[in-house]
Amino acid sequence: MKIGGKYEVSVIGLRQWEKLAKELRVEPDALIERIDEMARKLPDLVNAARARAEKEGLKHAIIERLAAGLIERAGECRRRLLEKA
Repeated sequence: MKIGGKYEVSVIGLRQWEKLAKELRVEPDALIERIDEMARKLPDLVNAARARAEKEGLKHAIIERLAAGLIERAGECRRRLLEKA
């Protein structure tokens, strides 16, 4: 999905989220706050889902890799969102 004209997660930052807010006609600060909140909560939710899967007998390396990747992306999103450039 394109965010503020960009597809690459590594280049989506504050400016792109503000551009998306304008395109969607929503308050930029509200959108940015919501994105930050989701990125902040995601690691705990991923870890809970991983633990639930393991408890149900689903223990596989792909689950670990997916969980680690999601948590890393959430952190990257937060770092880039909080950059002012």
